[in-house]
Amino acid sequence: MRKTLFTTVILLAIGGYAFPQHISLEFPKEMIQKNDYGCPSLQIKDDTLFVCCADGIYCKDLASDSDWEPYAFQGYSLQSFARHEDALIAVGLEEDKGSEVFILKTDGDRMHTENITPSSMHNAGGYNTPLRFTPNPANPMSLALITKNGLYSTCDFGESWDNMKKISSFYGGGIVYNPSDTTELLSYGENISREGVVMRYVNFSYRDMRVVLEGRDAMSDFVIIPHNTNLRLFSSDEIICRSDDGGKTWEYTPLKNNMIRKLLFDADDNVMYAVGYFGRCIIEGDEENYYYFNVIYESRDDGSSWLPIFDGGRCEEQPFIYDAVLDHGSIYQFSSHGVFKVIVNKEKASVRNMTTENHGSSDVIYDLMGRRLIPPPSHGIYIRGGRKYVR
Repeated sequence: MRKTLFTTVILLAIGGYAFPQHISLEFPKEMIQKNDYGCPSLQIKDDTLFVCCADGIYCKDLASDSDWEPYAFQGYSLQSFARHEDALIAVGLEEDKGSEVFILKTDGDRMHTENITPSSMHNAGGYNTPLRFTPNPANPMSLALITKNGLYSTCDFGESWDNMKKISSFYGGGIVYNPSDTTELLSYGENISREGVVMRYVNFSYRDMRVVLEGRDAMSDFVIIPHNTNLRLFSSDEIICRSDDGGKTWEYTPLKNNMIRKLLFDADDNVMYAVGYFGRCIIEGDEENYYYFNVIYESRDDGSSWLPIFDGGRCEEQPFIYDAVLDHGSIYQFSSHGVFKVIVNKEKASVRNMTTENHGSSDVIYDLMGRRLIPPPSHGIYIRGGRKYVR
């Protein structure tokens, strides 16, 4: 592994520059899981933000900045979910038994919930192990899920599961598909020797494993750049690693005292973002107090160098960043302190605002009680553009 020289540049409003604002989206704190198992996720679709939490899935209309509303699977502590047409599938952990995994499924009737957990997932949760459904980009019915018990796959949206037990001594991490060849997927995390490893599968058959990180905590995220699949990056505590030869060799950039948790890529502008937090001792009068801050780094040279563009959200308790997504020039992040938005591209964010302001209300669908329906119903009575429709 080759080490590259890196100098952290602190930009705290020098020369008229100011960091973006840290905006709270007022997610109810009582909905955030209180145990140390798993990492709940968030998604954005059609201007709606979805959050998996201690009480199922909640959603927020970003166009109207509405209040948070329950969406599905209320009463269950969830980690992630996936959609296909009218069907929803979700994975979660028992609140009192952090290692106990369950999988739920529902169709257009959200009141009906079916438990489809395979018996082999018993005690499959692990400490800070993200349970994430990863859909195959070429087939939304095909999902992959990594647990402490191994890699699971389904080709029928959860009706049946195959377990690849090759990684029974594997912790943390996640799964990423190769954008240029969706028959290949990579699982990344930490092995029993505390080495950062990447395992490669083709058509869910194990092929090989590479140790890419030694003597550090588990890898927190891994991305393959779509327009150049030889360019790959992963993050861990205090470093970001980069490979331009498909993962054969790696060079790393140290980010001292920064806990990087998520890597995001803006394909339109070829810009990368790293989301995390760091700790800093601040002198206040005669006292020295230690605070934590959210931090966002930006790279415009394919991950070769990184500059801080955000430093805010000061708090006394160490945050744990569960997930983050990039959408229309804003980074939405879900942490142990709530859900927040940081605008990193004002031009894109303003274009989105103009689009939603000019978007006719005729595309918004409501039920007879005046509640917005997401997604549109497959059958029943609904209202759109002031008119009543029947399917």
